[in-house]
Amino acid sequence: MLSTTGNFALLGATALDPRTIEIRFHQDDLAEASPAEINLTVYRSADPGVDAGDRALVSTVLDVMPGRNQSARIVLSEPLGIVPEAPYVLVVAGGDADDADNVASFRKWTIGAVTHGFEPSGRMPSWVTSTAATLRQQGYDAVLPFDWARLSNLPRPGIPELVARRLAHQVAAMSHRLVAHGFQRQDVVDLHLIGHSRGGGVINLAAAALPNGRGPLAGGLVKLTMLDPHPARNASEVPLYSASAGPIGQLARLNFLAFQEAANDRPVVLAPGVDQLEVFHQAATVADPSPLVAGDERFVHSWGEVPVTIPAGSAVGDVAYYDLTPVVPSHTGITRFYQTVVAPTLGTGLPLDQLQPPLIASPSADPPQGGGFLPGTGFESELQVLAFAGFPVPVASSLLGEVQVLNTAIAEGNLPGARMQLRHLMRTTHVLEATQLPQGSLTAFRQLLGSTARLLHGI
Repeated sequence: MLSTTGNFALLGATALDPRTIEIRFHQDDLAEASPAEINLTVYRSADPGVDAGDRALVSTVLDVMPGRNQSARIVLSEPLGIVPEAPYVLVVAGGDADDADNVASFRKWTIGAVTHGFEPSGRMPSWVTSTAATLRQQGYDAVLPFDWARLSNLPRPGIPELVARRLAHQVAAMSHRLVAHGFQRQDVVDLHLIGHSRGGGVINLAAAALPNGRGPLAGGLVKLTMLDPHPARNASEVPLYSASAGPIGQLARLNFLAFQEAANDRPVVLAPGVDQLEVFHQAATVADPSPLVAGDERFVHSWGEVPVTIPAGSAVGDVAYYDLTPVVPSHTGITRFYQTVVAPTLGTGLPLDQLQPPLIASPSADPPQGGGFLPGTGFESELQVLAFAGFPVPVASSLLGEVQVLNTAIAEGNLPGARMQLRHLMRTTHVLEATQLPQGSLTAFRQLLGSTARLLHGI
């Protein structure tokens, strides 16, 4: 309750950063120049008015002296998170006789961006647009499905930096366009950037390039969600993949490592200006029996590069790591899991430990162990994989034998022989495409041969 008969008037409120609210106010008291104790409560609300459904965040007492055009700051123990169904933040002064001026509010607008990683086909995967659509359904004010697929498979350094600047520019432009939809001077914009695999590095670089302290982005929260982050690089201390020791696994691993050597992405060191980071990761082997493992992941299976390096002075304290190896043992499957299980909770800000079954976050993560060629795999295990995918055993056995010939030629440095064998395999694949064999598997095999052709061209 107020300790004065004077009038306390809230003039406005905004966020200076995700943990700090600034209020402006008058305190009129002509009777005496003594301090007044003002009870203030901060709420999250679906609208700018106070009602019983609003959720109280914090209450505090403000000591004020009589005077006009004053300001004060309310420091929160937890940052103002992304809750699209409750976009308004209300500051309410309790007990004032004049109810018309005891509430100040601002709105938190939310922009989301979703992007992919390495795409061998050069086409943006459908999960990106599907996830973006889910974010819109959850109340995000603007969402960008960011496509860099045609650049993602180029074996050149600097690609993530290039596309990250483009992503940052597009997100900043979206924030300025919110003015046309009612954005007010006291409002702030929250950003939620979601990236898979190489895209985890892209969103981190984009966060570093954003003008977070200026314009609509000043005062808002920046949240990064990394889905099995995997920079294309070979400099990590442990192998961040599992590979089959069979013929296709050997060839796929050779291409995998050659691409990473050529791309040489930076390791992910969390960008300044990021307020929240969550990482969904896995480290399943190529022999995992789960049906969620994609066909090409039976030969080389990428892992998330954890832990993410957090520099000193970062606003992020504990990273939320979710190890999905027992749930989704698939590098590509994590995107579908996030789209169908996690994204639909984002409107309410539901903690993931309340899901059924719950996802429990860990504040730390250990680097995955046991990477590289998986013991016990070889020709016979790959034969079973191909047979399960729909290849007749004689066809599968012949393909594996031909790939082994190619591997031997490459290992011996016999480039003319390797190129001749590669052309033979390409012709064989073309013939098989006219049969009833699974086209998806043949497409993946053709992409492997294409990357091998580029590899041999560069030797």
